[in-house]
Amino acid sequence: MMKVSSQVQRLYNEIHPIALELQKHIERHLQDICNTNQWLYLSRIKSLESFAQKLETGRYRTIDRFDDFFACTIVVKNIKEISDAIELIKKKFNIVTSKPTDRKMTKNRPENFSYDSLRLYCKVKQIGPAREFHRLLFEIQIKTFLEHAWAIATHDFTYKTDKVSWGKDRIVSQLKAMLDNVELTINKFDDLSESDYINKSHDDYKLLNDTIDFYLKYWGADRLPKDKRRLAVNTVNLLKKLDISIQELEIMLIKENEEKRGCHTLSLSPYQIIIQTLSTHKTKEIEDLIKKNNNKYYLLLTSNMDIPVTYSKDKVLYIQGNEMSNWLNESKKYE
Repeated sequence: MMKVSSQVQRLYNEIHPIALELQKHIERHLQDICNTNQWLYLSRIKSLESFAQKLETGRYRTIDRFDDFFACTIVVKNIKEISDAIELIKKKFNIVTSKPTDRKMTKNRPENFSYDSLRLYCKVKQIGPAREFHRLLFEIQIKTFLEHAWAIATHDFTYKTDKVSWGKDRIVSQLKAMLDNVELTINKFDDLSESDYINKSHDDYKLLNDTIDFYLKYWGADRLPKDKRRLAVNTVNLLKKLDISIQELEIMLIKENEEKRGCHTLSLSPYQIIIQTLSTHKTKEIEDLIKKNNNKYYLLLTSNMDIPVTYSKDKVLYIQGNEMSNWLNESKKYE
């Protein structure tokens, strides 16, 4: 372990409990923000050895200027969310300075792919009585998940080494260059997907989009799940097994709506309403599906559905009240 002078040790010991209080204060604010936005929050207090080496850089005239005794990281999903994170941080803390100071300017040459994550140097906004941690400057890094993964994967190659290696630094930079291209692709995802070069048509995708449009037309976005693709896939798979088109299904649903069923049924999911509609208008096809079912596909039925067909419980996933009969019995075999 590196020898640290007693004066530096004493200074570290004085600041450390203040930094702990700061860490708790910051975490209360940023952890909630990250949880809400599905971001990752990380924090650390500088070790004694790292603190001593930072002082040895000669950059700090007073302890008030020491900028990362406590530091934290917010990891966002993509580049577009960095601006969102900055705005949320501004509401909670005073941003004293940042690196880079201008996100549209860089000191790196185009062939240089060194570390350049956004770092905000902040202080806690003083509300009420002054606390010792109000004077501490602290660092908030904002990274994307890809950049965070790169930093974790390559950190030891660059910093925890007995010898400085040009070759290792070169590889780390090459990896960063590749990830920058991935970030660029994600950032321009919509534009690229609409380009003539890659935006091609496919029957399967057209059918899925027609199915999503069908659900949106009759239920609206508010009554549909967020994962509309999964809903469309489930519906298309069922229709293919029954050899029924989405246009035929729409005609049946219109008839159900006229009878104040169909979309008027609020106790069932849209997909369950489709099963109920099919069982009413295509009874034989549903019965045939259940009879020839090879147990690789289970039709989901619940006791509050109006199903005018006779079915075998071992050919469907039937849920009645608290009893999940078929599913539960099958599960017991593996206990």
